Amino acid sequence: MRVAATLFASLVALTPTASPAGAAVVPTSSAARAQSSVAPVSIETLRTTGARTDVTVRGLRRAAQARWVDHVVDERLVSLDGCLSDPSDSTVHRGVYRTRVNTLCAGGVAQARRAAQALTARKPWYSVTVRSVPVVAFTLTTDLDQGRGDPVEAALARLPKGDFLYIEGDDVSMVYVGQSVTQAQVDAARAAFAGQLRIAVDRVSVSPIDFG
Repeated sequence: MRVAATLFASLVALTPTASPAGAAVVPTSSAARAQSSVAPVSIETLRTTGARTDVTVRGLRRAAQARWVDHVVDERLVSLDGCLSDPSDSTVHRGVYRTRVNTLCAGGVAQARRAAQALTARKPWYSVTVRSVPVVAFTLTTDLDQGRGDPVEAALARLPKGDFLYIEGDDVSMVYVGQSVTQAQVDAARAAFAGQLRIAVDRVSVSPIDFG
């Protein structure tokens, strides 16, 4: 990916809870404790389809040509209105340029296909293919103005990090797009996010991505 995110697998979420008078306190992680009492958000509402666009351009002889193709790809296939895009690093081997762009668009895969068709209509020597990729996409949001710890890294430690991956976030919210995600992983990520912030899980909302 041209913009790489460092993913840490550590999760800090152990906090004791107050107990009724005379009752024993059993230390458990706040994330696990809260998760057990909150109804999960169905993963079926988070399933959608992304687009994987592969670009090949042959006959390049100079590095400047590859940089220009990068520019064209960024302009025509990455910077699409209403899309989240993650371009891979481009490669050039024996004059053949290759790159891949993963996108999730408000207009669905059709939007990525239209962009590819428009590009090849203007530059027919570009070989561009678009494939549909089933993904799970969601946002985690809270009612906090300011967070603590690193809730994004805590949540990511519970989620798959495959070759179709988009991550964006701060200390009170997160956007995630990935493949092969299970209900249990979404629930664990939500609980871990809440655990880092030391808030109840029901204060972390899980919802489909809103492109506005």
